[in-house]
Amino acid sequence: MEDKFRILEEELENIRKRLTKKLYDQIKETKKFQKKVDDLNNLLNKKDKEIKEYKSEINTLRDAFDLLISDWIEELEKRGISQEEILAQRKSFEKVMYWKHGEKY
Repeated sequence: MEDKFRILEEELENIRKRLTKKLYDQIKETKKFQKKVDDLNNLLNKKDKEIKEYKSEINTLRDAFDLLISDWIEELEKRGISQEEILAQRKSFEKVMYWKHGEKY
């Protein structure tokens, strides 16, 4: 009877060891996976920051472009160019500047 208990205790200990090892292995894998997730989140945050910077630069360029067009229109008006001709040239210029980059003005 004592042998049966000892054998059962050994089996239980072996099962405990196997389950403990599996648990530690799963914890290791979870940590590896979490590191990958953290790395991807960091990369995503970096790209989001870059996109915001690019959008800011684009907006600055658009503002400069709008000022350029305003100055250009003033110059055309000083030269006596008709409003229809100015509008036609402006539309043509805007198409080149904006539609070339896949955007509609």
